[in-house]
Amino acid sequence: MRKKKAAYIEADKLSSGILQLLMFSIRLSLSYNKDNILLLDNSTVYLDFKHKNLFLNSLFTLENQFQILFFTNDEEERDFYKRAGKNIIYLKE
Repeated sequence: MRKKKAAYIEADKLSSGILQLLMFSIRLSLSYNKDNILLLDNSTVYLDFKHKNLFLNSLFTLENQFQILFFTNDEEERDFYKRAGKNIIYLKE
């Protein structure tokens, strides 16, 4: 089973314009790899974490405005996020 690495961003009560701007910023950070981004509904963005190192710092700066949950089944990544004080959901295979 492929490891899941994703960020789940809850952007409550965002206007569609702000949400589109957020998605555009994420796309830039993902080096235009739009296939890894999925808009689930009007307030949730789900994106694949394949290119984590390219945009992790940028994503962390969004925490002032958005709740960001990091999903991982990798113990080393989980420990990294915990040390950084991030919200973690640990996925078991």
